[in-house]
Amino acid sequence: MPVQYVNRPDSTFRGYCGLITSGEMHPGMPVQVLPSGQRTHVARIVTADGDLARARTGQAVTVTLSDDVDVSRGDVLSDCGSPPAIIERLHARLVWIGPDDLVFGRSYLMKLATLTATTTIEQPICVVDLETNRSAAAERLAANDIGTAVLKLDRVIAADRYVDFRDTGSFILIDPDTGDTIALGIIETLKPWAVGTARGANIPHLTRSTESHARSIVKAISWRATGSLDTFVIAALVTGNSKLAGGIALGELLTKTALYYIHERAWMLVPWGRR
Repeated sequence: MPVQYVNRPDSTFRGYCGLITSGEMHPGMPVQVLPSGQRTHVARIVTADGDLARARTGQAVTVTLSDDVDVSRGDVLSDCGSPPAIIERLHARLVWIGPDDLVFGRSYLMKLATLTATTTIEQPICVVDLETNRSAAAERLAANDIGTAVLKLDRVIAADRYVDFRDTGSFILIDPDTGDTIALGIIETLKPWAVGTARGANIPHLTRSTESHARSIVKAISWRATGSLDTFVIAALVTGNSKLAGGIALGELLTKTALYYIHERAWMLVPWGRR
């Protein structure tokens, strides 16, 4: 579900409004916020007629989430098992309708679902011969031309190929100076931004932690309790004094639990090596 609007009428409610473009949603369902990769669960599905137990493709709803995560207009709430790709480049087929030619290197505004991003046209640009249906390299697209081009975005976004999902695989280009629509486009090939970006694969969580602080604390205590038991046994064998061994083990438990927690939270901020 692409997020159209963040609804915050007061400090007690925050909902995310949008149209479900594929699949279905229900309370308790695990979801990802894309492109950030944050994971949470659906808390409620709110409509003007009351809460829903299930919402399906084509329904406009307001969704609340179980966790306080960062969600903005243009983000996508996706099923964790089949997320869209996260991309910064794409290969698209364009129908050019603007009065001025499409030129390599120029920037335009792209409107895809609820997202608006700046995109730059890269080579190669090809024009399709409508009589032979063959493509030929070109420097530009003129009015009424159909062609293909590589588009580079100013940030990563969540998107699909048009043949897979039309709502998140089609877009328009807008002239940033006039605000006019100058091209219609469909995504033919995705240029993955990171590993695991195909639909059905896992999305990296970038620099956002998906573990709660409480979980990190419990993991630290569990690990250090096991290690401190080992320290107690070794200290007791070496010193022959169980009280001294207990004091050593307790001190190690307290100090190394804190160090492990700090170490764990620090590593959650490092994107390297995630799959």
